[in-house]
Amino acid sequence: RILTENTLAYVDVLSNGRCLFMNGRMLAALKYDRQRIFEHDFYELVHGDDRDNFREAIAGVVQKGGSEKSIESRILAADSEIFWVELRANRIVYNDSVSVLIHGIDVTASREEQLIREKLELQLEQAKRLEAIGTLAGGVAHDFNNMLGGIIGAAEMLALNRSLDTK
Repeated sequence: RILTENTLAYVDVLSNGRCLFMNGRMLAALKYDRQRIFEHDFYELVHGDDRDNFREAIAGVVQKGGSEKSIESRILAADSEIFWVELRANRIVYNDSVSVLIHGIDVTASREEQLIREKLELQLEQAKRLEAIGTLAGGVAHDFNNMLGGIIGAAEMLALNRSLDTK
């Protein structure tokens, strides 16, 4: 217990969707009272869009036994805050029952940085497209101006010839 309470990671033990153990760091991050955590389905704490994948990953760990599974998911805190966690899950026996030991870290900052990076990359792609359109439009305008210059020059010469013929 000393090890799990003093680690920088989140530590949980789940069995059949119920939390059997949760370290203080995870409890503090979730901001729920201890009773709420241990009396309700743990999967309710997982964001709805991630819940099915999370449940399948945990079930896979229980069925395969011993194999570690990496899971990245959003977790819902009591104050409606959503944070991203990267978790590792392993099958263990806890209090004589097959359970899953989960340990993980908060990756919210890196996920937010990734989303900002992706947004900036999309903006850069858009700017490159607009630049290409501008270059194309400039080229078309230049070519059109060259053709127009020839037409106007020919028209001016015809007008000059006509005025000389009338004199």
